[in-house]
Amino acid sequence: MFLTPSSLELTELLSTFNSKILLPSLLTNEQKKLVYKQENKAKLEAEPVDIALGEVTLPLEPLDRNRLPNRTETFMEIIRKSESREDWENVVRVLEGLEDAGIKVSRTWRELVVRRLHLSGNQHLILKALQRVKATGLRMRDGRLVLQVLRGVHDMAAKSDWDKDETNKAFRFAKQIVEMLEDDEHRVGPAKTLYKTDFRGDPAVVALPTELAAVLADRHGGDVEQVKTLARRLMASLKQDDYSV
Repeated sequence: MFLTPSSLELTELLSTFNSKILLPSLLTNEQKKLVYKQENKAKLEAEPVDIALGEVTLPLEPLDRNRLPNRTETFMEIIRKSESREDWENVVRVLEGLEDAGIKVSRTWRELVVRRLHLSGNQHLILKALQRVKATGLRMRDGRLVLQVLRGVHDMAAKSDWDKDETNKAFRFAKQIVEMLEDDEHRVGPAKTLYKTDFRGDPAVVALPTELAAVLADRHGGDVEQVKTLARRLMASLKQDDYSV
């Protein structure tokens, strides 16, 4: 169920997303015959059939396979029109709907969601999406996605000119991200994968909390011993990852 959108246009987009993108992907074979076969149009109109889509109940309606909205265009338009906190929460719910319907979400889509959530100041929603990985499908198994997550948290502090409260907040987020990488959902890839899927010891991952802790210690009287511990981990990760070569 979506929260109340900030505009009528966005309301219509989300309604279309539910009824014309998600719903058709969840229909049984019998239901598909009802909605797609022209000869069943009169029957469906005379004897309405409702179907549950999560917490929402929608009526089945006649559909033309050739006139269904483009998934990518609808998804991008929802993101473009999002403004309020509720709108961005709905973007995360769109991801959940796609995951539940078994609709593949491309790497580009996932990166875009993370980038736009950061730009809109909704880093908490990124953490929520990463924490609910089984529902959202937002897994940190791709290097570019991991970097998008890290960059956005870094920018929270940097764009505030390393304000104490914002840097502390970014540091807490960074530690949560590192902790989440211990979750199997974020680090175990398919068998015989050719790509790196475990980023726990990646220098970029270790560097983010190290940087933020160092700024807190240097500018705001933070824990110096914590910086030393993180710096040792960073040096070990650099050595292990051959960054020194």
